[in-house]
Amino acid sequence: MRKFMKRIAVITARGGSKRIPRKNIKPFLGRPILQYSIEAALAAGIFDEVMVSTEDKEIAEIAKRAGAAVPFFRSGKTAGDFATTADVIAEVLEEYKKRGQYFDELCCIYPTAPFLTGEILREAMAKLEDPGVESVMPVVKFSFPPQRSVILREGRLLSKWPECMPVRSQDLEPFYHDCGQFYCLKTSAFEQQQTLLMAHTSAYIMDEMLVQDIDTKEDWEIAERKYELHYGRPDGKTAACFIKGRPVGDGHPAYIIAEMSANHAGSLERAKEIIRAAKEAGADCIKIQTYTPDTLTLDCDSPYFQITEGTWKGENLYSLYGRAYTPWEWQPQLKAEADRIGIDFFSTPFDNTAVDFLEGMGVEFYKVASFEIVDIPLISYIASKGKPIIMSTGMATLEEIKEAAAAVKKAGNPNLILLKCSSAYPAVSKEMNLQTIAHMKAHFGIPIGLSDHSMGSLGAVAAVLLGANVIEKHFCLSREIDNPDASFSMTPEEFKAMVQDIRTVEKARGEVLYGASAQEEGSKKFRRSLFAAKDIRAGELLTAENIKSIRPAYGMKPKYYPLVLGKKAQMDILRGTPLQLGHIAALRNASMEDEALLLAWKNDETARKYALSSKETTPKEHSAWLQRVLQGEDIFLYIMQCGKEAVGQVRLEATGPECVISYSIDAGHRGCGYGTLLLLLAENEARKNTGAVRLCGIVHAKNEASVACFEKLGYQKSAYEGHADFIKFTKLLRVCAE
Repeated sequence: MRKFMKRIAVITARGGSKRIPRKNIKPFLGRPILQYSIEAALAAGIFDEVMVSTEDKEIAEIAKRAGAAVPFFRSGKTAGDFATTADVIAEVLEEYKKRGQYFDELCCIYPTAPFLTGEILREAMAKLEDPGVESVMPVVKFSFPPQRSVILREGRLLSKWPECMPVRSQDLEPFYHDCGQFYCLKTSAFEQQQTLLMAHTSAYIMDEMLVQDIDTKEDWEIAERKYELHYGRPDGKTAACFIKGRPVGDGHPAYIIAEMSANHAGSLERAKEIIRAAKEAGADCIKIQTYTPDTLTLDCDSPYFQITEGTWKGENLYSLYGRAYTPWEWQPQLKAEADRIGIDFFSTPFDNTAVDFLEGMGVEFYKVASFEIVDIPLISYIASKGKPIIMSTGMATLEEIKEAAAAVKKAGNPNLILLKCSSAYPAVSKEMNLQTIAHMKAHFGIPIGLSDHSMGSLGAVAAVLLGANVIEKHFCLSREIDNPDASFSMTPEEFKAMVQDIRTVEKARGEVLYGASAQEEGSKKFRRSLFAAKDIRAGELLTAENIKSIRPAYGMKPKYYPLVLGKKAQMDILRGTPLQLGHIAALRNASMEDEALLLAWKNDETARKYALSSKETTPKEHSAWLQRVLQGEDIFLYIMQCGKEAVGQVRLEATGPECVISYSIDAGHRGCGYGTLLLLLAENEARKNTGAVRLCGIVHAKNEASVACFEKLGYQKSAYEGHADFIKFTKLLRVCAE
């Protein structure tokens, strides 16, 4: 980028939205959607200012927290429904001019553009380096050539451009449309033309996957899905895969598959009964396999085709598959039965002819067996159908899994679920390595499950606890029915118990939560707190002998025990009384009678050293200030009284959602812990007397005592803009309703 150019990013975020209320700050995958645009602009690293243009206070607060500036609010002219983007840009530039700030180039960014990145914005702004370019507009190519469009007139379809109808699509000139994500402008050209599409506008061509108009609830869901598929989830969860409209992934119940395999034992009626029993046992889906012995292997007796170990030791591959396969003529009937009773149905195809057969049946998603994960041509052919794929990984190395997943993605199919499994029948627990599930999630960012060939349900339940999104288990009516897969399959009763255990463990897994659950709230009163262990008279010091940390929790928290020791009781306290702040100190409203005391505290040398202004205040200035404060509606000034002694003052200034707190301690009482007490008392007053959402204090970085007080009470630290020597401390007072 060129040096010495002043650039501004303007994010236009009006508060109103008719179709999606509060759209510009609605949570998009867990974060306000506006935040994505702000982060992209900041990540670009080329803007001297990143600002949000709004008339809405809540949007302004969210924007500031995300790192953007909101130096002014929109006027009535640009706050309404009919203001154009050009109107907003013109007003922003004019307002900055009034402040003596001028910008050579401007990037206007929409607040509902979560796909933008800093790299995209840098590349687009770089196009302004061409002297002949006045603006840059992001565009997307029409997927269908508009030259082929037709109009309906009096019940007849007519070609708009009949001369283009015989021309091949690839030979027609490509058309593009504005995708409304951002606009890059030279401000001089904009001020002359007052439009976004200028006489010399260049195009920045966007990937269609990174563009989505968001005007309806359905648009919003599509945009979130696109984001998950392209970037993954910002909260670290895996992107969901949708099977027949049902989301499968983190935050959703595990998808449970009953694998029929060879358990039909050659009976169509038994196969149908298995489907019904699987539904009754709680399975979400029934899976079969689509192959013949000839599509899997050769009818050959050479040693290569003999099984020498495991469950099928002594079998020939061709004869084994002949006994196990599901006749193709059954399969449409099996799907019809599954559709009738409301259980999902899919199959594992083992060659292209099986894929074509299943396509003809209308199967809506596919399985890839673990032994076929190395058959990239087959995987590519399945993926080309554009339907969700559940792929077992079995013995595959990480590189082999990546190669198979890449084949699915290369085919333009984003709908992939991987299953960890042990390709042994049955699998033994010590070789299941379930921790691989979490690693696969982190590596691939897609739903991961378990194809479980072990005996019992422990492996499946443990896998769900570890984050598995899909469970597949072999299912039979009875292990007494002779067939190749019966010995490691679950009966309906066992399967039903497993499903119930999985649903229970999903509830128990919950979410990351610290603090009391709803059930535990009632137990809080049995925690420890500070109580008077002896009768204490007014003026008596609080000591380890007369104050104890005991159950129950009606007094001050035990963490304040060191703070209260050595303080004087302000009243008589009976044994067994929960200790409260009021027993030690109290706030009273300041009055003009405190004028001299407050002036002395204000002009204290140490206080001025750490103040934003170190100038000494004259009595006249102070008197006028104090009168204004005492008459103000949103300013509260208190004196902290310990017995007859005034030990400090605190001021609260409420401005909208924020309340600024400032205090000072009398020189003779510093170092005694009164600063923390004063802040605690002031917090209570702020909650009672203001509608503020948070408290903030501005403290000199070298004022170690005040810094320690704010930190002890849980305030969050941040830089104070424009004052390098000061720290801003912020603490939430209450949670705002949405």
